[in-house]
Amino acid sequence: DAVTSRIAEATGTDIRPSIVTERVCGPEHWASRHHLPAGAVFGSSHQLGQLSVFRERQEVGGFEGCFYVGSSTKPGNGVPLVMVGSMQVAGKVTRYLSRRRLP
Repeated sequence: DAVTSRIAEATGTDIRPSIVTERVCGPEHWASRHHLPAGAVFGSSHQLGQLSVFRERQEVGGFEGCFYVGSSTKPGNGVPLVMVGSMQVAGKVTRYLSRRRLP
């Protein structure tokens, strides 16, 4: 609720009625799905499977209009790359919303 409230406050649009599915992924998810010890972005080492090209896509498979952004998704970790990823996802969301009308 804190995130959607912040979005509504910043944009003047309440997106909560448009959310069909919400999934929160914690450290256990990242540890088991992406082989990250303790769910850390690099775990105990920076392994090949954690490099940028092998990271999670920005589009969420099976959920139209749902996108990931952050250090565990493409393009990668660190503030500069997360900012680049944020700009990429903002562009994707803008293009997606320009083709659809929210209820």
